[in-house]
Amino acid sequence: MKKFILAFVSCILKLQDEKHEKRKQEFLTSNERGVKTVLMSDAQLEIKNKVLDDMKRKVTEEIAPIIKENIKTPEKILDYIEKNGTKVYRLKNAKKILSAIGEQEGFITPIRGMKAVYLNFSLRGKFSTRTDEMFVLNNSEIDIYTMAHQFYKWCGWKAKMPGYDNQTQENFKKVWLFNKDVNIQNLTYKELANLKEAIHRDIEAIDFVIKLAQENEGIKKGFNNIQNGGADI
Repeated sequence: MKKFILAFVSCILKLQDEKHEKRKQEFLTSNERGVKTVLMSDAQLEIKNKVLDDMKRKVTEEIAPIIKENIKTPEKILDYIEKNGTKVYRLKNAKKILSAIGEQEGFITPIRGMKAVYLNFSLRGKFSTRTDEMFVLNNSEIDIYTMAHQFYKWCGWKAKMPGYDNQTQENFKKVWLFNKDVNIQNLTYKELANLKEAIHRDIEAIDFVIKLAQENEGIKKGFNNIQNGGADI
């Protein structure tokens, strides 16, 4: 069953779209998850960047207090996620289940097709060709920084930032996460633009985690200095 699923997904991802001109037209008129993706003038590009910057700011402002408040209790972040409508699965064999379909532990955007059939059956014992967004994690201790990275991506998805649609995430995982061969020339203009957005979103999540780690380390050093007789000022 697993081999069939992987073969099916591989076949779908290798299907070529229509002719070059149609690809170009598709790119020119695409509108992906809230931000229009077109060949832009400098003024249009500036507007798009401002919209994205505003979305990133809102996401950061939303999640930073939650992460900092739960540095030592990351399980409460999962409670927050479930209260906001996203199912969380904790499984002993989560990594094994997910690796069979090219997924990683953490936040998983909605999936369609045979991958969804496999995931639904593995997690819920039910048959369905689509899933909602979800978190899938093992049932061991949660690393707060890994959690922060995935939490940022979840909030970005909920904010409808570009790069989180199903096909773009499939391409992103193959190219960025698993270094699998993908013939970039077979991707449409729209797919290439969306792949770039997905890479940006992941880098933003990583930057957020780095900043969080730096701030947390600063807090730890300050606390240690106080315990050792005060910091040099």
